[in-house]
Amino acid sequence: MAFTLANAGSPAAAAQVEITYSIAARGVSAHAVASLAATADQAFADPRGWSLWGRVRFKRVTSGGKFTLWLAAPDAMTTFSSDCSPRWSCTVGRDVVINERRFADGSPYWIGDLSLYRIMVVNHETGHWLGFDHAACPAAGAAGPVMMQQSKGPSPCLPNPWPLATERLAAARILGVTGLN
Repeated sequence: MAFTLANAGSPAAAAQVEITYSIAARGVSAHAVASLAATADQAFADPRGWSLWGRVRFKRVTSGGKFTLWLAAPDAMTTFSSDCSPRWSCTVGRDVVINERRFADGSPYWIGDLSLYRIMVVNHETGHWLGFDHAACPAAGAAGPVMMQQSKGPSPCLPNPWPLATERLAAARILGVTGLN
């Protein structure tokens, strides 16, 4: 059976690619790390995200993996790179670093639910790990690309925690996932 968006939820559309990752923390509580882990589980399993309609499986491992998803205190952000700011999240090499203050409180520029902001920031920073740069708002009133710097304000786009279909198709090419149309 050929894979299409219409049959994306079918058992025949099993994962073809597995991406392993671990979770680590720098300067934050165990409770905060558990919250990040739950958000990552949700974001990485959702067919609207980088799982590419179930064709990519993100598997958490105790250590190592292809990348490490970090939750870091603001004052620890620059320990990853001088390019990382105490104010925002960042990705450096195989380190996907979520700023604990942003994760706990969201961004003052985000319009909407905190749980959706958390999914967006995990998806955005993972998108950088996949190789994506920042994207621009395609049109006023459109859903913002997940690779848009929505933490700094989604306007004139609407806030959106999920990669757009075009972003998912580009990820499929990067990951070598075939059969998407």
